[in-house]
Amino acid sequence: MLFMQDDGLVKMKHVSSSAKVSVIVPTYNGSEFIEETINSVIEQDYCNVELIVIDDCSTDNTVKVVSKLESKFNFKFLSNETNQGLMKTNNIAVKESSGEYLLILGHDDLLASNHISQLLNDFKPNDVMLWCNSDVIDANGKIVEESLKNYVQLIKNNFSRPLLMVANYISSTGAIIRRSTFDQVGGFSEQYRHFGEWTLWIKLAAKGQIKFSTQTKSYY
Repeated sequence: MLFMQDDGLVKMKHVSSSAKVSVIVPTYNGSEFIEETINSVIEQDYCNVELIVIDDCSTDNTVKVVSKLESKFNFKFLSNETNQGLMKTNNIAVKESSGEYLLILGHDDLLASNHISQLLNDFKPNDVMLWCNSDVIDANGKIVEESLKNYVQLIKNNFSRPLLMVANYISSTGAIIRRSTFDQVGGFSEQYRHFGEWTLWIKLAAKGQIKFSTQTKSYY
């Protein structure tokens, strides 16, 4: 993938693959961090990435910041006419996307430059979602702590269905979802404005393997 700048094309390193990944960045009053988040998507070494940023009626300078970035880089920027909440906003953006895989990224979260390529390399035919550990970062991007213990999450791979009926142990930051399965289960439940991930994980787990991967980490 190439991104257009004012002074020409920005060349990106390529990882050979034909599968498109749609990265959805929902934002609400995220002007302080959204540029760094977008840059972390632009800098991916994976070649076939579609970036969609969607604003849910921010009251700060988010729209101005994203519009400026949109004029430099070739991505899609959507704006809700009224505040819809996170779950419906995610679904709106997904409907506008065309990728075979989905990655929904918070407006203050970051990806390592090889994040997408590493997770896709670990995706198996029966997998419907891969998720990963994350480093917790502060407002300056400094790593505060590691979010999870890898060995505990790897054990849970074998028991994802029953465990998800008890608690939501999955970190959504950096997770990649198979689009066809997302559509099959109806996406995020819109009866919840902001906290519908758990129900989605349960529905996905009924269709295939949800797996914790140690190939990469996100920054939360």
